[in-house]
Amino acid sequence: MKNTTRRDFIKTSGAVGSFFILPSGLRANSPNGRICTAHIGTGGKGRVDTAYLAKHKHVEVLGLCDVDYKHGKIDTWSKQFKSATAYQDYREMLAKLDDKIDVVSISTPDHTHYPATIDAMERGKHVYTQKPLCHTVNEVRILTEEARKHKVVTQMGHQGHSSESTAMVRDWVQGGCIGEVRDVHVFSWKNYGTKAAPAQGSEYPETLDWDLFLNRAEEIPFSTSYINREWIRHGHFAGIVGDMAPHLFDPAYHALDLRVPTSVMAEVPEPSPPGRLPNAAVITWEFAARGNMPPVTLKYYLGPDTPRPQLEHLEQDRKIPFMQRGSDLGGSVLVGENASIMAAES
Repeated sequence: MKNTTRRDFIKTSGAVGSFFILPSGLRANSPNGRICTAHIGTGGKGRVDTAYLAKHKHVEVLGLCDVDYKHGKIDTWSKQFKSATAYQDYREMLAKLDDKIDVVSISTPDHTHYPATIDAMERGKHVYTQKPLCHTVNEVRILTEEARKHKVVTQMGHQGHSSESTAMVRDWVQGGCIGEVRDVHVFSWKNYGTKAAPAQGSEYPETLDWDLFLNRAEEIPFSTSYINREWIRHGHFAGIVGDMAPHLFDPAYHALDLRVPTSVMAEVPEPSPPGRLPNAAVITWEFAARGNMPPVTLKYYLGPDTPRPQLEHLEQDRKIPFMQRGSDLGGSVLVGENASIMAAES
């Protein structure tokens, strides 16, 4: 970034990093013109998000927050960012750094995305929040209104949506290249289920504040079964749609201008024990007609034991990587009148 001005950085940083797009309308509060940031969740995916945003020379990290100091690598981050103050409670961090920060990055377990985001927005902070953004459609609507009200720049963590291929799929569909699309099939072999009951009598580490981890979730005893991202297997904190579906649905959702479905139905071959997620399901969303575009049925085939259909326009002997049993990849197929588009996970 030799000879790059702060204005140039703000306009182009989306191309330099893996996600953050900081438009020219974003202004810094700090006297030296640097963009000051606070980071909620600095372990796991938060390590990547914090590193990408902080690597720019026009960014200054002032706040680091994780409910588990050890998992969040708070000591390591604090040595790297001498100007940053460490916190366990994001509410305390936002309150104390309120007039000093411009941007808040949120990379926490799913159930805390909405409350942390709304808190930052109401303080007039620009926000980057990892997917899934919310648990309900109404929460998304509230965040949208808050963004407009406070005139803040927002972005959901979704690297694939920023790629050229997503725009290309939309151009093909909107240009009529494959005809009307009425069916979309989405595939993921990931297993989110567990039959094991949460370990009992666990003692949480001294570095973790369990009450802060629970956030708005109903109070339950700590269990080692919930740490190291294993919370994703439990309905108390997550759902089977929240992890890969935002990535895999996006090409169709963007290309077809899909919005809120008219109905959702889940077929689960083997019900899961209470509180735990199933390891396989076929979930069907129905979307109404939009303008000149017809209704759409979107089916999500999820898990290692879910049968995959033979799709129209797909040669029987053709092997599609994301449709092969056991594949680490996921993908989607937009079925048009005249042809289909396959979009692999990016």
